Amino acid sequence: MLRFLPFVLLLSVANAAANDVTVTVKGGALAIKGDEDANAITLDQGGLGAGSVRVAPSGGTTEAFANGNTAFAMSGTTVGPALAIQSGAGGDGIVVTGSSVQDSMSVAMSGGLNFLFLEGVQVGTDFTAKAGKDDDDFFGDGLLIGDNATVEYAGGANVIDFGTSTIGEDLTVRTGGGNDAITTGNVTVGGTKTIKSGKGADTIS
Repeated sequence: MLRFLPFVLLLSVANAAANDVTVTVKGGALAIKGDEDANAITLDQGGLGAGSVRVAPSGGTTEAFANGNTAFAMSGTTVGPALAIQSGAGGDGIVVTGSSVQDSMSVAMSGGLNFLFLEGVQVGTDFTAKAGKDDDDFFGDGLLIGDNATVEYAGGANVIDFGTSTIGEDLTVRTGGGNDAITTGNVTVGGTKTIKSGKGADTIS
């Protein structure tokens, strides 16, 4: 039940766009912060050496997200030691595929209808994703998380699906009010699986 996936598939890694996005590197950790306007960027490693990442703005893809202000795309990239993505207000779309993060990865999304898509992503230590009180989607598949994975989505009708993934230690999912659909049945967890949903008519499988 992926509300925005058809729009995400329109986002080309080779043709993503960016407006007001701040990119910083500190101690080897990469941080990306979007503002409240329409932004989109691509991260890639084409033609670069190991440990290097290109952050490239161009035009023409923000409109692929019907309700989105921000679109991030990252494919085939290695980041170390950590990756932090923070999007601003409004609906945001974040796509990371076929990539690895040497240490931790965190994604923080605020208001609006948010979509987070991760496929074939490896994270060395902890993964965290947080979203605000509107309807938010998380879809992951083929994830390999070294330590703990935590998804905290507040109110709204949220969809959280980890697909077929492996978590080295604990998996924690927390949602607020609203009718949520949470799928973790095909996840291999080395530690404890904890799911805490709110007061809505939730479906957990």
